[in-house]
Amino acid sequence: MKTISVKDANVLLARDPGVVLVVDVRELDEVAEAPLLPPGTPYYVNLPLSVLQILPEAEVRMRFEELTRRAGLRLGQARVVLSCRSGGRSGRAQMICSGVGIETENLEGGYLAWQKAKENEAAR
Repeated sequence: MKTISVKDANVLLARDPGVVLVVDVRELDEVAEAPLLPPGTPYYVNLPLSVLQILPEAEVRMRFEELTRRAGLRLGQARVVLSCRSGGRSGRAQMICSGVGIETENLEGGYLAWQKAKENEAAR
């Protein structure tokens, strides 16, 4: 399974956000309380793992096709980055996606690592 570091994700988003779809698999309340990216970011969506786990395989693929299309991308061409709080749930989501032929990257350390990197950057 592929992973992406927070540093590499930030570089990718700064350089070419038009090819990335960040899918946050935390629960709706977690994302509402502490979003990874600002709400309304066109390439940032929330699809909780609890929902993903109960979808039939065909619907998982359809849902990801719909999410990438809404972001102005095509599923086979987009870099899909999965995130959760610390990397566990997004790892499980990555296995589900892999099972239906969707290539994804798991954000190493998830939201916690993302926030730590932001704090370290702000402290400089």
